[in-house]
Amino acid sequence: MKKFLSKIINIFWPFLEGEVSNYNNFLKIENMKSKLIDEKDIDRCIKMYEFQRDRIKTIESKSIVFIGFFGSIVALLGITLKEIILNKDKDLLEYGLMLLVSIFIIYTSTVIRYAIKALERKAYYSIDEKDIFESRNIDKAIAIINKIKRNYDAINTKVDSMTLAQEFAKRILYLLIFLALMSGTYSIMNLLEPLNLFYICFAHYLS
Repeated sequence: MKKFLSKIINIFWPFLEGEVSNYNNFLKIENMKSKLIDEKDIDRCIKMYEFQRDRIKTIESKSIVFIGFFGSIVALLGITLKEIILNKDKDLLEYGLMLLVSIFIIYTSTVIRYAIKALERKAYYSIDEKDIFESRNIDKAIAIINKIKRNYDAINTKVDSMTLAQEFAKRILYLLIFLALMSGTYSIMNLLEPLNLFYICFAHYLS
């Protein structure tokens, strides 16, 4: 039952399940004594580090785009909501529109919140000359790999935040599709209404 409720809640308000990442499986010199490490292995380690760094840049670039795009949407929605609130003679349709705009603002603001969280600076370990100029290749490899591993938690936090930002963006899209379908259905019904009246009149005439 709890799992079912979680799925229902997740449809409207996405969240990530599981514990917060806390990586601590680091390499130790005693576990690497039997390994033969050469310069090619060191190059692979450096490439792994560069790939990790590029991944962080990609996440942060995406979060900047999200903040800019959805920030503009929030501003427009805020203006729309203000205009509706200031209108003293509201009808039922305007109250419904006010509710929809408020829901859009909540979802869009949440997208921005998680995008900002993905952009936050975390404790990030960088390789430096001490790692590169270690006397033994095995020491170089362990130093570089362990720094990569120490960045796992920071990167996972960024990935989780960006994942939630994307999930809330999807909910906005789903809501827009739903509204478009409702609007389309309403328009079709209005178009068909004269035909229904014609059919009723024609049937009455025949009877």
